[in-house]
Amino acid sequence: MTRRIANINMMHRAALGGMEAGIRETFGIEEREYHDDIIYSAMIQAGVQRFRVAGDIPKNLKNSNLLSYRFEESSFEDINNIMSSVKEFLGFEKIPKKDQSEIWILAWYLTELIHSSQTKSSMVSILRIPKMSDLAGKISPAAFSAIDGLLKNIENIDLNLPVTKLEAPLRDVEIFHEIVSSNVFGSYSEAQELIEYSSENKEAVKLEISRKGKEFYNRFHSVLDIRKASLTLIPVTSSLIETVFGRFPGKIASAFGDSLASSLADKRRITIYNYGDTHAKLLTDYYMAKAIVIPPENNRYFK
Repeated sequence: MTRRIANINMMHRAALGGMEAGIRETFGIEEREYHDDIIYSAMIQAGVQRFRVAGDIPKNLKNSNLLSYRFEESSFEDINNIMSSVKEFLGFEKIPKKDQSEIWILAWYLTELIHSSQTKSSMVSILRIPKMSDLAGKISPAAFSAIDGLLKNIENIDLNLPVTKLEAPLRDVEIFHEIVSSNVFGSYSEAQELIEYSSENKEAVKLEISRKGKEFYNRFHSVLDIRKASLTLIPVTSSLIETVFGRFPGKIASAFGDSLASSLADKRRITIYNYGDTHAKLLTDYYMAKAIVIPPENNRYFK
């Protein structure tokens, strides 16, 4: 097994904070604590050993005894070069202002997908990619055809997996080290990694992940919950490279195609961890419980 690394880029890190602020406001709770670091717990529990972030590593992570050694920085320049090519391909500058937000999310998604493929990394996503049916007529037919061909190869998998409880995040050094050094965690992490290999039977791997995940949860149920988690897999095949990427323009086809050819040789799938829904459910349950115990006169939600 390899030392798996996942890319978590700045847009998604910002989205976690925005999500939490919105949920707090819904329940009328006025506090400023954020729980962004739980995303790293979730990814570590998916067998990810290291994280790659764009630009400077956030200060709270640099100072963390638990996480600092797990991070490395990627170049803004590399990502910006990919983004420039993608935006040019989408005709972003010609798109009406009212549609640019949606197309910008699509551009980011494609940029991160290419960057993750080039760096042989999985990708962590908070924001959902726009539906192609909503983009018809907003981007060029050539771009629509190429991206639609790519996304039609996506396989979505839902699993019930152990996730750290929000009220017991990765701030307890003793508990964290007990978890990651345990045999049940090591066995579960290895089962998780198998999903990335195209040589492995996907259904058999899903059953193994569920079995190992239950063992992991039973061992650490005081700090873990079972939550629905979603993975997106893009199986890399010679047909995908030849037919889909033949529709992309030279710069993108070269950047993406070469890295996919390497993934094909390694028999690996592109893996995307869709973490947004999991985080939203954790936060909603957490703040709902806090709202219930706060006296109504102190809680705008009950006024």
